[in-house]
Amino acid sequence: MKSGKAIMAVILAVFVLVVAVFLFTADIGDYEPIKDVPIEAEFSDKIVYTTDSLTDTAPLIEHCEMKGGVFNACGSICESPEEICASVCAFTCEFLD
Repeated sequence: MKSGKAIMAVILAVFVLVVAVFLFTADIGDYEPIKDVPIEAEFSDKIVYTTDSLTDTAPLIEHCEMKGGVFNACGSICESPEEICASVCAFTCEFLD
């Protein structure tokens, strides 16, 4: 009788663990940073966050990594290198091929 209760306890513990893991991993796909992220422009190969150098970069870096990009602290605001536009540093998230 004692071993039956032990087996049931182990089965229950494993079940609870499996459910907890499932619920935890199900929420990861819907994760969004808590803090708002300023986005000035979105192009096919990058996101331009802001040119404000006083902006906290931690949420920008987190957002960029979540999107699968590489954060650049001094990226271009131009859509393409051929485009003529202002030459200023902008926080960007670049998607490399």
